[in-house]
Amino acid sequence: MRLTHELRRDLVTPIAAGEDIFGARVVCDLVNGIDILRVDATTVGGTGAIEAINIAAAARRTVFPHVFCPIHVHLACAFPNIESVERFQKNPERILCIGYSAMFPPREKGK
Repeated sequence: MRLTHELRRDLVTPIAAGEDIFGARVVCDLVNGIDILRVDATTVGGTGAIEAINIAAAARRTVFPHVFCPIHVHLACAFPNIESVERFQKNPERILCIGYSAMFPPREKGK
């Protein structure tokens, strides 16, 4: 974690990290050395993601979940420190629709 602290101190560019970590103690150490927490509920589970998001909120850090938009969009709707959800799918239009500042499931059946 020392490296992220040093990078954050020396760079203007915001530092984002965390998609492969888990555990409250590790998250606490990391959020003090980054600007954006990259939580991944497929790595830490739903309660682990919620715990990490709350730790980031207490440290006044933004959260930007790591891929798997259909899972993370629910967290984004529940927590104000999640500013966006990363999308990375071959056919994203089949999973959800993106509107102005909103995400919602498609209306067509079976998609």
